[in-house]
Amino acid sequence: MTLPSERIADHLAGRPIMVVGRAGMDIYPMPDGTRVEDAQELVNDVGGSSGNIAVSIAKQGHPVMLLSAVSNDGVGRFVTRSLGEYGVDTRHCFVTTGLERTSLAMAETTTDSPDVTIYRNDAADLAITPAHAEAVDVPSLGAIIITGSGKFFCAGLDLRGSDITDNITSDRPKATLDLRNTPPTVLHNLDTPTIAAVNGSAAGYGMDLALGCDIRIMADNAKLAAAFTARGVVPESGGTWILPRLIGWSRASEIIFTGKTLNAAECKEMGLVSHVTNNNEVGERANTIAKEIASRAPLAVQASKRMMRMGMNETFNDHVHHVFLQLLPLFQSQDFAEGMASFMEKREAEFKGR
Repeated sequence: MTLPSERIADHLAGRPIMVVGRAGMDIYPMPDGTRVEDAQELVNDVGGSSGNIAVSIAKQGHPVMLLSAVSNDGVGRFVTRSLGEYGVDTRHCFVTTGLERTSLAMAETTTDSPDVTIYRNDAADLAITPAHAEAVDVPSLGAIIITGSGKFFCAGLDLRGSDITDNITSDRPKATLDLRNTPPTVLHNLDTPTIAAVNGSAAGYGMDLALGCDIRIMADNAKLAAAFTARGVVPESGGTWILPRLIGWSRASEIIFTGKTLNAAECKEMGLVSHVTNNNEVGERANTIAKEIASRAPLAVQASKRMMRMGMNETFNDHVHHVFLQLLPLFQSQDFAEGMASFMEKREAEFKGR
């Protein structure tokens, strides 16, 4: 940990962190270090990257919510109940219908490999609708962490059963895809900071989803795959707008036109990610950054993101004028007075978001 979590938690004024992604159930053989076939008993616990991150934050005494999908079966109920026991707010863990199932994994621990997954079933698709997002009081959040489960951060759009795949054999296929409410579009318009904890491969739409976040933390074995042109499409969720702005026209053109796959080292060298870390530490690094953001004045953080977003499309002089207009209400806020007082008194600020 870069920051003393206990000290940070004392000054967050109750602003929660939201984790978005799949949660599941892990089954571990006991005692520790034994293989499944030699186990004396099996122990259940919360699994999945998002579930683990949420539990980690809750264990440090910080309020945390999880936005996830769970199946309407014993595994889904176990996951929801266990998250609640750890202190995770599960009001936004919605139940899926149909044949989808919550992620279930059986893992064994050995000296050489501390966490080896030997079985995993089909994970429930995380189909977050506008209604799910609208139910969240986003402005009250200090930060939002988005992550995946298992080997994938996001493997791309799930087109099974859509009119895109239904008409694929037609002479003149017709497809409708409403991009106005896709997660990358929604993320871009949020004032609350977003962090992508890229735990595994992010392909196509998944790459756009990661790029749409403000801060990206990447596992050393993860990849970003611009697989669009290999599928006969364009980066449909913001990639053609974001990527050239991040790394320049030439590099972005090569990646998009060739459908290139980038490893973590290449992403770090290009500036696409802020940090590359061990796979088991991606969530912890994202957690640390999220808590540091949440300890700052939320109105100032949100205004800063809003100004950065506006600045990408306006002249310097126009931008300076808009920044001045943002400063006026901040000067009238309780948090501005608290920030100045804490500085003069050489103490930690206690911001309220007012």
